Amino acid sequence: MARAARGRFVIFELPADKIVNRRANVPARSREFLAGLVHDQIELLSPWPADQAVYGFDAALSGENAVDLDVRVLITPRTVVIDALNKLAAIGLRVDRIVARGSDDEIGKASNLVTVWSRRLVDAAGEASTVRAG
Repeated sequence: MARAARGRFVIFELPADKIVNRRANVPARSREFLAGLVHDQIELLSPWPADQAVYGFDAALSGENAVDLDVRVLITPRTVVIDALNKLAAIGLRVDRIVARGSDDEIGKASNLVTVWSRRLVDAAGEASTVRAG
C-alpha cells in the first residue's frame, strides 16, 4: 500500500467515534469572519482545552430565507491526529490531509468530509497548529 501511495496525495479519514460534532448558527453576512468566530469559540465547543484540540468546519445556508449559516465544527483530540500520523508513517504512508465526517452524516458522500488537519497548512505555519478549514 505504501508503495502504491508513494508520490500521491494521501487522505486519511478518522472514524466517527474519534470525532465530536458541534453545530452553531450565525448570520450569513459573517461568512468572511467564520474562521475567526470558530477559533474564538473553540474553547466553548470542544470537550478538550483549545490547545489540545484539532478541528475543522464547514458552513451552509440554513433554511429558505438564507439569512443564517448552519456551521458544523468537527473536533478531535490532537493526540488522535498525532497517533494516526505516527502509525501511518510507521507503515510508510505520508499523509497529506486528515478528514472526518460528523456522526449524523451520510456515509459515502464526499461533501460531508471536513479537513481537520493538513500537511500543507502545518508546513506553512512551521508547527502542528490547529487547522482552520472552511
